[in-house]
Amino acid sequence: MGNNFLSAQDTLYMGSSADPQLIYVHKCYIEGDTDFICGQGATVFDMCEIKVVSIRRKDTGVIFA
Repeated sequence: MGNNFLSAQDTLYMGSSADPQLIYVHKCYIEGDTDFICGQGATVFDMCEIKVVSIRRKDTGVIFA
């Protein structure tokens, strides 16, 4: 596995609409709680594992795409 990104909030920022980006993320592990993947860049996650770790709620987590 490549890089590991572990954080509660704002872990990976994918750019703003003022400066559109195309982002390719390959073979990584991403873990977080709130808005841990954020921004407005077009992103491809290839062979990545994404895990929601809910700090406030022990039994649930939500991912919006």
